[in-house]
Amino acid sequence: MAVPSQMFDHTLDAIKGWFHMAALDYTSKLSSNVTVDVYAGRCVHLNSVGEFELGCQGSQMPIFLLQNGSDNDVANSGGTRWYPIGPTGAITGLVGAGSYELETTEFDSALTYAPNQFLRCKSSSNSSTDGGLLTNASVVTLENSSSLGAGTNPTAVVGVVSRGVRKRQSDRNNVLAFWTIYKPGETGY
Repeated sequence: MAVPSQMFDHTLDAIKGWFHMAALDYTSKLSSNVTVDVYAGRCVHLNSVGEFELGCQGSQMPIFLLQNGSDNDVANSGGTRWYPIGPTGAITGLVGAGSYELETTEFDSALTYAPNQFLRCKSSSNSSTDGGLLTNASVVTLENSSSLGAGTNPTAVVGVVSRGVRKRQSDRNNVLAFWTIYKPGETGY
């Protein structure tokens, strides 16, 4: 079990659209295929048995995690500390088909983000460095795939940059603001 992170190290904040009776969320456990720490703000999908795995490709529905996999309300680290909860391993996320504007700490910070750019997420259940991170690199849509040549397949698009990157006032962490969308790509992309 990983050591719990600081409260604002890995976050997903809903700027608009959450919480309301019509808000769309989903709760599930992590798949045993996920062998790394999972952070709030990462993008996941459901596997064939309804468990979360990092990333999103093809027609997989993107879900953005509200909790870290090591949070006390998800997993009990054991030991002598007592927590007034009984975690079951379930994590909750916001479904990418919902109408949300979100801010996440989980994006490729080496890139520059401008409003209206499409976002995809990196798929890897074995990499805490890349798995589920948002990026605007190598986004291929159905509209621009033909101009890029044969063998170029559309990627799954999970968001559109809204306000871009800013330094959050409360903790001085950089966050990427985006609107969730569901635009499937080709299988495996």
